[in-house]
Amino acid sequence: MGSKLFSKLRLRNLELENRIVVSPMCQYSAVDGVMNDWHLMHLGNLSVSGPGLVFVEATGVESRGRITPGCVGLHNDEQEASQKRVLEFCRKHGQAKMGIQLAHAGRKASTMPPWEGGKPLPPEIGAWETVGPSSVPFAEGWHVPVEMTLQDLETVKNAFVDSTRRAERLGYDVIEIHGAHGYLLSAFLSPLANQREDEYGGSLENRMRYPLEIFEAVRRVWPSEKPLGMRISASDWDDAGWTIDDSVIFARELKQRGCDFVDCSSGGNSPNRPPVGPGFPGYQLPFSEQVRNESDIPTIAVGMLRDYNLAEEAISNGKQFIFWNRITNCHERTFPANSLQKFCQLSFQMKSVGNNQISTNKSVDISWCRPIGMWVHSICHEAFHPHTIAPHLLHQISNNCRRRDDPNGRRSL
Repeated sequence: MGSKLFSKLRLRNLELENRIVVSPMCQYSAVDGVMNDWHLMHLGNLSVSGPGLVFVEATGVESRGRITPGCVGLHNDEQEASQKRVLEFCRKHGQAKMGIQLAHAGRKASTMPPWEGGKPLPPEIGAWETVGPSSVPFAEGWHVPVEMTLQDLETVKNAFVDSTRRAERLGYDVIEIHGAHGYLLSAFLSPLANQREDEYGGSLENRMRYPLEIFEAVRRVWPSEKPLGMRISASDWDDAGWTIDDSVIFARELKQRGCDFVDCSSGGNSPNRPPVGPGFPGYQLPFSEQVRNESDIPTIAVGMLRDYNLAEEAISNGKQFIFWNRITNCHERTFPANSLQKFCQLSFQMKSVGNNQISTNKSVDISWCRPIGMWVHSICHEAFHPHTIAPHLLHQISNNCRRRDDPNGRRSL
């Protein structure tokens, strides 16, 4: 029986050659939201690596919606032109479909990049005013956001629409709206961040109202033949916050409005760490499974999905769509070499990749491995043979990947 990981998948009129999807990952390398050669190299590399779909990083729909000063935007002509150049390069040399994640960071905007701590920008180096559903900061010492007026809500909604139109002109195949991790739409959903007393706060119905309005506005201008989904935090990991049961209800509402998939992550509205993770493979799979089963909508799961067998088992059981989680989370990490070797061998029949460098009883530094995703569905289509995948979903392995201009020899984003 062939691998279901490498089977085809259709979403509306879009057919993916396999279930491998590259997650949207911030690069923190843009200037004024404009892509450059780094993005061309990064996305170009991924586009020829064999995945069915590559997502461009979280892309701000307005300047104040950036997470950091280095985040990509899609709200002016210069930004659009820079993405056109990158996309043309990817399409010329690769076969992957291209998606984009449209985002607004809300109260978690105006921060330092992760390798500088990820904390709020100080005023002396360019902090900007943040906005949110209420004037409630993410944590002590964070920017206090300005509570959004009704006019602010309309302005941001129009920004999502404008970015969607630009994404269509650029020929993107898929849009994912970022409604997770404590960013703007996620903050509206969560009672931890949303303490409004108008029609956009209070009850679950009211807290869902604005994210649903954003989705409806995007769906209206995004071509009906192209898939549209949303990433959510299925749980705030806080008893007083957003819950998995809330996520099920929200997913049902999204489906009624033409949503094609729900990407189930978790956390981000509270500085509290998840009580059960991240710490073991597949710890977020139950979220995706419950949303899918109880909402009858395709879902994506994410969270330490590093093992081929785990992924194949989940697909074979027809549990849900799956995003293969971030093998690295921006910073260089160290993982057991036998796990990496097994991933390479089983997933892509890359039995010769790195074998001269990897010892099964040691660890290997992985620099700039990008997240890999797998779309999983209960209905499996014609198998796609793994040996046809270009053998480099893992960017650079071991110490040969050092960046010369870094004093430590490492590129840490």
